[in-house]
Amino acid sequence: MVGSWLGKDAWGTGANSESKALMAYLGFELLGLHRLSAYANPLNGRSVRALEKVGFQREGTLRGWHRHADAQLDVHVYGMLREDWEQGPLADTPVRFEGDVPLEFLRRLQLAAA
Repeated sequence: MVGSWLGKDAWGTGANSESKALMAYLGFELLGLHRLSAYANPLNGRSVRALEKVGFQREGTLRGWHRHADAQLDVHVYGMLREDWEQGPLADTPVRFEGDVPLEFLRRLQLAAA
Protein backbone atom coordinates (compact mmCIF):
# COMPACT_ATOMS: atom_id res chain seq x y z
CA MET A 1 0.00 0.00 0.00
CA VAL A 2 1.47 3.33 -1.02
CA GLY A 3 0.33 6.85 -0.36
CA SER A 4 1.48 10.41 -0.05
CA TRP A 5 0.07 13.61 1.39
CA LEU A 6 1.50 16.73 -0.18
CA GLY A 7 0.89 20.31 0.90
CA LYS A 8 -0.23 22.91 -1.63
CA ASP A 9 3.33 24.21 -2.01
CA ALA A 10 4.27 20.81 -3.53
CA TRP A 11 1.34 20.64 -5.98
CA GLY A 12 2.46 20.71 -9.60
CA THR A 13 6.14 20.17 -8.73
CA GLY A 14 6.36 16.52 -9.78
CA ALA A 15 6.77 15.40 -6.17
CA ASN A 16 3.85 12.95 -6.48
CA SER A 17 5.28 11.26 -9.58
CA GLU A 18 8.75 11.12 -8.10
CA SER A 19 7.59 9.66 -4.78
CA LYS A 20 5.41 7.06 -6.52
CA ALA A 21 8.29 6.20 -8.90
CA LEU A 22 10.59 5.58 -5.94
CA MET A 23 7.99 3.41 -4.18
CA ALA A 24 7.31 1.43 -7.37
CA TYR A 25 11.03 0.90 -7.95
CA LEU A 26 11.48 -0.25 -4.36
CA GLY A 27 8.46 -2.55 -4.53
CA PHE A 28 8.88 -4.07 -7.97
CA GLU A 29 12.60 -3.93 -8.68
CA LEU A 30 14.19 -4.30 -5.25
CA LEU A 31 11.58 -6.30 -3.32
CA GLY A 32 10.17 -8.32 -6.22
CA LEU A 33 6.53 -7.51 -5.49
CA HIS A 34 3.81 -8.29 -8.00
CA ARG A 35 1.36 -5.56 -6.96
CA LEU A 36 1.06 -2.16 -5.29
CA SER A 37 -2.19 -0.68 -4.00
CA ALA A 38 -3.39 2.78 -3.07
CA TYR A 39 -6.55 4.43 -1.72
CA ALA A 40 -8.14 7.75 -2.68
CA ASN A 41 -11.14 9.63 -1.37
CA PRO A 42 -13.61 9.80 -4.31
CA LEU A 43 -14.35 13.44 -3.38
CA ASN A 44 -10.66 14.37 -3.74
CA GLY A 45 -10.34 14.79 -7.49
CA ARG A 46 -6.67 15.81 -7.30
CA SER A 47 -5.79 12.58 -5.50
CA VAL A 48 -7.80 10.45 -7.92
CA ARG A 49 -6.22 12.12 -10.97
CA ALA A 50 -2.72 11.90 -9.48
CA LEU A 51 -2.96 8.13 -9.02
CA GLU A 52 -4.41 7.58 -12.47
CA LYS A 53 -1.81 9.85 -14.09
CA VAL A 54 1.06 7.67 -12.83
CA GLY A 55 -0.57 4.41 -13.94
CA PHE A 56 -2.70 3.13 -11.06
CA GLN A 57 -6.01 1.60 -12.16
CA ARG A 58 -9.22 2.00 -10.21
CA GLU A 59 -10.46 -1.39 -9.07
CA GLY A 60 -13.49 -0.52 -6.96
CA THR A 61 -14.90 1.44 -4.05
CA LEU A 62 -15.03 0.49 -0.39
CA ARG A 63 -18.20 2.11 0.94
CA GLY A 64 -17.96 3.74 4.35
CA TRP A 65 -14.43 2.38 4.79
CA HIS A 66 -12.70 5.42 6.30
CA ARG A 67 -13.85 7.24 9.41
CA HIS A 68 -13.02 10.95 9.49
CA ALA A 69 -14.43 12.87 12.47
CA ASP A 70 -18.12 11.88 12.57
CA ALA A 71 -18.34 10.79 8.93
CA GLN A 72 -17.83 7.39 7.34
CA LEU A 73 -16.22 8.02 3.96
CA ASP A 74 -15.85 5.89 0.86
CA VAL A 75 -12.45 5.19 -0.66
CA HIS A 76 -11.53 4.16 -4.18
CA VAL A 77 -9.12 1.23 -4.33
CA TYR A 78 -6.35 1.44 -6.93
CA GLY A 79 -3.89 -1.17 -8.07
CA MET A 80 -0.73 -1.35 -10.11
CA LEU A 81 0.76 -4.64 -11.28
CA ARG A 82 4.40 -5.14 -12.20
CA GLU A 83 3.42 -5.16 -15.90
CA ASP A 84 1.56 -1.85 -15.47
CA TRP A 85 4.69 -0.31 -13.95
CA GLU A 86 7.01 -1.68 -16.63
CA GLN A 87 4.81 -0.22 -19.39
CA GLY A 88 3.75 2.96 -17.61
CA PRO A 89 5.19 6.40 -16.94
CA LEU A 90 6.78 5.57 -13.57
CA ALA A 91 9.29 3.15 -15.11
CA ASP A 92 10.73 6.07 -17.10
CA THR A 93 10.96 8.38 -14.09
CA PRO A 94 14.57 8.49 -12.88
CA VAL A 95 15.08 7.26 -9.32
CA ARG A 96 18.14 6.95 -7.16
CA PHE A 97 18.15 4.47 -4.33
CA GLU A 98 21.17 4.54 -2.05
CA GLY A 99 22.17 1.80 0.34
CA ASP A 100 20.55 -1.55 0.94
CA VAL A 101 16.91 -2.51 1.24
CA PRO A 102 16.07 -2.30 4.95
CA LEU A 103 16.32 -5.74 6.54
CA GLU A 104 12.91 -5.29 8.19
CA PHE A 105 11.30 -4.98 4.74
CA LEU A 106 12.89 -8.25 3.67
CA ARG A 107 11.98 -9.99 6.94
CA ARG A 108 8.33 -8.97 6.63
CA LEU A 109 8.22 -10.17 3.02
CA GLN A 110 9.55 -13.54 4.09
CA LEU A 111 6.97 -13.77 6.89
CA ALA A 112 4.15 -12.85 4.50
CA ALA A 113 5.27 -15.47 1.98
CA ALA A 114 5.41 -18.23 4.61
